[in-house]
Amino acid sequence: MALSGCRYIFDRGVCFAEVCDTLHLALLAVTSMHGETRVRLECAFECDERAHAVVIDATLAVGRQLNTIFSGFVAREFGDDALVIQRPPGHANPQAIAKAS
Repeated sequence: MALSGCRYIFDRGVCFAEVCDTLHLALLAVTSMHGETRVRLECAFECDERAHAVVIDATLAVGRQLNTIFSGFVAREFGDDALVIQRPPGHANPQAIAKAS
């Protein structure tokens, strides 16, 4: 999948099955808000167990919302230091900007 959203790369110490469970919980939340049909049309994601990574497309509004919910859930569940979030080229990294100030 081309990176058009966020790529979440998790430390090897994080159970990837739990990461996938958290993604499904975030997907359930987005589905509750927008309905199954809209989620099926506007959300795309990929779980790569070998890379210990999740990619969520943020091209459309519902996909952006899934990114927001998932990132909040994983930060709370695993901690900010348990993952690296890569954004598409050309998108500023708010954490890097905050550290530079």
